[in-house]
Amino acid sequence: MLDIRKAAVWSTLGMTLLKTGHLERAVMVLSSLLAVAPDNYDCLGHLGTTHLQSCRGKSAGDAASVDQVSAINVAEECLLSSLKSDSKAASTWANLANACSISGDHRSSSKCLEKVLMVLHVI
Repeated sequence: MLDIRKAAVWSTLGMTLLKTGHLERAVMVLSSLLAVAPDNYDCLGHLGTTHLQSCRGKSAGDAASVDQVSAINVAEECLLSSLKSDSKAASTWANLANACSISGDHRSSSKCLEKVLMVLHVI
């Protein structure tokens, strides 16, 4: 059982596992954390990014497996939830743009990228 008081540590562990290529373990750690801290928006963002990484190199034109479609849907849901906490997180908007692009929703992807530029005060 995860100690809710150490949520930041568990969330960081999940991202470290992601960055070192241990996607399944990252999903396990981050999902376990969300089970005890469902409003941990950092964790939601990290879990979304992890699911997005599992679809790397894929696009809507590819023959996507059910697991890949599910992963991208989870990624989008997690990233959108994470933005509720910090709507000015440019990296989260960029990841959401990538997820939308992979799923074939290029219009939403474009809107997310515009949001990145607005957050960064480029436009």
